[in-house]
Amino acid sequence: MTDLPGSVRDRSILELAIPGSHDSFAYALDKSAPFSQNSDGLDQIFEDIGLDKVDEIAKEITYNWAITQVLSTSDQLEAGIRYLDYRTMPLRPNREDLYNAHSLYGPSTEYEMMQILNFIRLLFKNPNSKTIF
Repeated sequence: MTDLPGSVRDRSILELAIPGSHDSFAYALDKSAPFSQNSDGLDQIFEDIGLDKVDEIAKEITYNWAITQVLSTSDQLEAGIRYLDYRTMPLRPNREDLYNAHSLYGPSTEYEMMQILNFIRLLFKNPNSKTIF
């Protein structure tokens, strides 16, 4: 941050544009897992079109709607994303492990945090990197 020009460094965070991604983890969702806790609103939608959430096609439709990214977290960070949007919740029925979910479960929170940690480690290993942190 100290390398930024004074005109940027002296601004409030509210005045900065920070590149971010919506449902950052939703580049990989698991159609074989149960629907996540944040999928409750889908019940009425599927009922209206004559489907049940247990129907395979319901998961296919949800998957196509819920995928919001094409890049992994590591690739998003490399591309300059600095605000990551995660929706973390326990995977049913095992409530010990945390996963990110967008109606379907995505990668584990632990896996996503490791991607971020590895990116930061790489930055500090190569301080001459062109990546802005």
